[in-house]
Amino acid sequence: MRRHGPRKPTPIRISTTTWRLILFGLAALLVLILWAVPVVPAVALAGFAVALVLSFPVHLFAQYVPRGLAILLSFLILLAVLLLLAYILLPLIVSQAGALVAALPNLALQLHLLRMGS
Repeated sequence: MRRHGPRKPTPIRISTTTWRLILFGLAALLVLILWAVPVVPAVALAGFAVALVLSFPVHLFAQYVPRGLAILLSFLILLAVLLLLAYILLPLIVSQAGALVAALPNLALQLHLLRMGS
């Protein structure tokens, strides 16, 4: 007589070689995806960095205000800091790039004369 009740699933035996082939295929697929779309690691790394930077202030603000407001406040503070850095650094970068462009003909001439001398 057969018992009624939950049955155990039938195990599917997979050899070590098959497991290795499956893992190799998955690794090859991952490499192919990263090669086809190289921006994915950069976006993932940027996302991890933003999450890491925001985790401490969110935890701190969440003690005093609701978590959603703490996330918004932390994000706005981060955005304000980035805009302030851009406001301070962008004119400096533009002036340095302008000086480089102005000096480029003289640098090219010096390089040409240096190569002609040797």
